[in-house]
Amino acid sequence: MFIVYDILLSIFAVLYIPFYIMRGKFHKGLFMRLGFIRRDVLDALGGRGSVWLHAVSVGEIVASRQLVTALKSKYPQYDIIVSTVTRTGNELAKKIVGEGVHVIYLPFDISFIVKRVVKILNPKILVLIESELWPNLINVVSGAGSKIVIANGRISVNSFKGYMFVRFLLKDILGRIDAFSMQTDADKDRFIKMGVEAGKVYVSGNIKYDISESAGVNGAYMLSERRRFGLADGDKFIVAGSTHTGEEEYILDTFRALKAKSANLRLMIAPRHIERSDRVAKIAEELGFTPIRVSRLDKEKISSDTVFILDTIGHLSKLYSVADLVFIGGSLVEKGGHNPIEPAIYSKPIIFGAHMDNFKEISAQFIDNGAAICVKDKDALGAAMTDVIFNEGKALGLGRNALRLVELSKGATMKNLKVISDVLGK
Repeated sequence: MFIVYDILLSIFAVLYIPFYIMRGKFHKGLFMRLGFIRRDVLDALGGRGSVWLHAVSVGEIVASRQLVTALKSKYPQYDIIVSTVTRTGNELAKKIVGEGVHVIYLPFDISFIVKRVVKILNPKILVLIESELWPNLINVVSGAGSKIVIANGRISVNSFKGYMFVRFLLKDILGRIDAFSMQTDADKDRFIKMGVEAGKVYVSGNIKYDISESAGVNGAYMLSERRRFGLADGDKFIVAGSTHTGEEEYILDTFRALKAKSANLRLMIAPRHIERSDRVAKIAEELGFTPIRVSRLDKEKISSDTVFILDTIGHLSKLYSVADLVFIGGSLVEKGGHNPIEPAIYSKPIIFGAHMDNFKEISAQFIDNGAAICVKDKDALGAAMTDVIFNEGKALGLGRNALRLVELSKGATMKNLKVISDVLGK
């Protein structure tokens, strides 16, 4: 299996890399993905072995911050490595994981590249966040005698169905993983059905509930940001976070209807992929608004028809603190939704669509606890936003319930740490 996988992936890499360069996406991270570790990281490694944590998305990196801190504190004898895949994730990781943690790009999952990196890093344990199943990485790390743990693990219904079709191929890979620390009982059951030994699977909760308020977010910060966005006393600020193609039109149409009822409303749209900022700005213009990119906020004149477009990385979670109402993107279209916990820690009223498949259990908890409103379509979105933005009591109640749910659900970081330490045995 591994030989065939290697050949197919190598062919793909040979064909894809030139295309990647031609699209203008070449950057130094490509060399690291080919197995060449940066000189500053090489010089900093102490040759004493490492604890290697891999997180693929920006959300996973943010959520893993406290786990990285805990690992650094518990294992001072080892180097702490954090790997990512995207440039956005890599840049964010460097900002938030703290001093003494080495941030790299995950090598391409081709055996000879992985072997080179594993030899350099000498991991005592590899911690894969959520469900990052890289066959060669798992095979090489396990073959080197190192331990492997899936932390904060989850598997969606759709992914589970797909994995079940190739369960016979996954049996060897899953068998090389020493422990599975899952978010929910449903995730645990799915992995057991895929062939994992029940004794290797634990339920530890979701470390995303352990996200704390971003550093520097206080009353002075929120007041300063409201002024920067031109918000007067009594103005209401709606933040649509991590939106996808097809949602911005809905949001802008809804906002236009709300503005007809009250002029003291403002909107910021934060597209999930900031390279879509120009497209979102064009949509806003076509619908009669004047878009202002947040990166140019201090250079532009804010008017009554301004709509803000967040085109910078790593600022959305802090800007949730300034919002009076939050919409979670990727949920009105079939993109699986995004994390509602980030605005919840600031006690914000939250609305999301029906397509929260990537956060199925979390979104269900929010709904059941009166901590969010789920809408099925554009019309329902308008009704819900109207109900919340013009009803202070409703907004406050949703926000209080959201914060209470987060507080009651904390503790998963330390449970995941225990699973990791039990496997490492030190």
